[in-house]
Formats: sequence, C-alpha cells, structure tokens
Amino acid sequence: MKKKKSWTPLIIVLCIVAVLLAAGAFILLGRGGNNTRYAEEAAKRQTIETHYTFKGNVESMDSQHVISTSNLSVKRFHVKEGDYVKTGDVLFDLDDKAILSSMEQLTASLEIAKINYENAQGLNKDQQTTQINNNLASAKLSYNNATNALNLASQAYERMNALYEAGGVSKVELDNARNSYDTAKSGYDSAEIALSAAQKNYDNLTLSITQSIRISGEQLNQAQASYDNIMRQKNDLSVKAEVNGEIVEIHVSENESLTMGTRIMDIVDYDNLKISIRVDEYDLPAVTVGKDANVTINALKMDVPGTVDSISREAIPLANISYFPTSVKIASNELIRVGLSAEVKILNQRSEETVTVPMRAVRFDEENRAFVYRRDSRGRPEPNYITVGINDASIVEVLSGLSEGDVVLIPLTSTQIVRPFRPGNR
Repeated sequence: MKKKKSWTPLIIVLCIVAVLLAAGAFILLGRGGNNTRYAEEAAKRQTIETHYTFKGNVESMDSQHVISTSNLSVKRFHVKEGDYVKTGDVLFDLDDKAILSSMEQLTASLEIAKINYENAQGLNKDQQTTQINNNLASAKLSYNNATNALNLASQAYERMNALYEAGGVSKVELDNARNSYDTAKSGYDSAEIALSAAQKNYDNLTLSITQSIRISGEQLNQAQASYDNIMRQKNDLSVKAEVNGEIVEIHVSENESLTMGTRIMDIVDYDNLKISIRVDEYDLPAVTVGKDANVTINALKMDVPGTVDSISREAIPLANISYFPTSVKIASNELIRVGLSAEVKILNQRSEETVTVPMRAVRFDEENRAFVYRRDSRGRPEPNYITVGINDASIVEVLSGLSEGDVVLIPLTSTQIVRPFRPGNR
C-alpha cells in the first residue's frame, strides 16, 4: 500500500512567507504612507557657493602687428617664424638706398630754405625798409612845411582883408595876399597826397616783408620737418619688437617692394593669456576687476585659475540686453592654445559652515513653502517646514527649521511640488 504524501512542511513555509510579506507591507505603509519609499540623510554643516558662468575663447593679452610705415623694403630679417623675442629685440633692417638719395635732396632744400629765410629777415628787408622810411620821412617833412606855409598865408590874408575893409590897403595888395594863400593851399594839398601815398607804400611794403618772412619761415619749417623725418628713418632702419612673444608669421620677403601699410609680421605673447567673455548688465554687479575666477579649458578638460583683468566701459546692445566685453587673465600653460573655448566661473554668493541638505530632499507645497520630510515618533514621514537660502543646484542652505545632524527623508520620486503627507491622508 502506497504511503500518503504529507503537505505540512510546505504549508508551514508558505505561512512564514505570507507573514513576512505582511510584515513588510505593514512597515512600508507605516513608514512611507501611500507606498512612497525614502532614503535618509543627515543635515550637514558645510560651505556652499553659487557662481555665474560665462563662455569665451582663449586670446593673447598682448600682440604686435608690424606694419610698414614707409615704402622701404626689408633688407635683412634677424628673426624667423617660431622665434621668441623680447621688447627691444631687432626684428629686421630696412633698405637705406632710397633714404640716402632722399637725404641729399632734402639737405640741399633745407640749406636753400635757410638762406631765403635769412634774406627775408636780413639784408633785403633792411634795404627796402631804409628806402621806404626815407620816403615817408621826406613826405612828412614836406607836409609839415606845407601846413606851416598855409597857416601863415591864411593869417596874412585875414589881416589884409581886415585892412582893406578899413581902407588901409589897396585892392592890389589884397589880391596879392589872396594869391599867396591859394599857392600855399595848393602846396598843402599836394603834400597831403604825397604823404598819403608814402604812408600807403610804407604799409604795403611792411606787409609784404612780413608775409615774405612768414612764407619763408613756413618753407623752412617744412624743409626742416622733411629733413628730420628722413633722419628718423635713417636712424630707424632697424625695426624692434614692442612686445614679448613668438614670431607667428612673416608676410613678406627680403628686398620685396613694399608700400606704406603693408603687414610685415605678427608677434603674439603666448605666455600671458586671457579669456574674452561678455557679461550682461544684470550679472555686472558680481563681476569686478581683480576678482578671482575659475576657468575650464573645455577641449583639455583642464581647470586653471583666473582673474578679472578688465571690463569695458561701453556696452554692446544685443536683444534688448547690454553686454560688457570683459577679459579674464589666466595662468600660462604649454597645453593652452589661442582660440580654444573655455568656461569661466565667477563667485556670486558664498555661505561658510552653514546647515545644508540635498536639493532632492526639499519639496514645496501649493503655497510654495519649502519643507522636508522627517520621521515622527512612530517612524512615519511628516512635513517639516524650513527656510531656505542659496543653493548650487546640488545642495541647499537651510536658514531655519533644521539643525546639523537632523535626519531628513528623501522621497525616491522626481516630483517636486507635492501635497505634504500627514497621518490620515489617503
């Protein structure tokens, strides 16, 4: 006879599993309410910072584009592409053939201009002014004599006229006095005209001499300036570097014909670099000259320290916002190249040794009040309202409502705006 199989051990195992599942469900419902699961984390005291972030590119702090200031060709280069030069180093010599030829012509022109100016001020002037002064003095003397003669003739005629009316002189004597007056008046008129002409000639000659001196002086100044310029070119045949840096590119060849304004070579200082960024008007209060910055060179995944070096005083309007060009000086590094893109972080706010919790722990109710979940005396989550300060998108400052070490519950959900769970809520 076959023995009957016993189900007792299986039943016992199933009962144990059922009890464990029930206990787990009870714990889950008791702790999380509406089946929400939580992670636990204690509030910490730490430093929190917020930053403004800007994007830009690496540029050189200093560079020199050497431009031709004359039509002289390069006679000889003292450097080649890739060389490092310092301020004052000779870059190249200019051809002096054209200068030497010009110097001879300008020297002769300067000597002629000096002679003309000296003549205008010296011998020619004295000869002309002596003659015209003599003419004017003679005319003045004749005028004075004619004036005196006219006065005497007028007085004599008046006396004769009075005597004639009294019967003391004859009509012939009166007529003789009248003729003498008319002759004196005619002489006076002629002397006055001669004096006026002499004065006009004197004034005209004086003006002419003054203009001659002025014109010859201007010609002398022009000749001197041209001569000085050619002498400066002669002394500046060796062109020197004005910045420290590397010879990046040479654009011309030796003895190649050049014109004024031709680009000869470029020098770039790779040891002093900057990041050019644009700061909008709302971020400007947080960005000041001398403020530290952290710069990330994107392609190199490299962080380097930086300092705000300059902020433009003139904005660039764009889409109704004003942006201010700003440069951030960075430490040099052999790996950093001009043109690389970079991200600049500049400190905005900072709280030291403040109570913080993870951003994921913070929830907001319908009135936008911040709270975190904490366990009540029975281990169930309940809302704990807090006042928050700054945050860095990872942790948030708690100004009130929590102390260091307080444990908060982090709902394992992405929902941020929820109705706080309270015992009795379903």
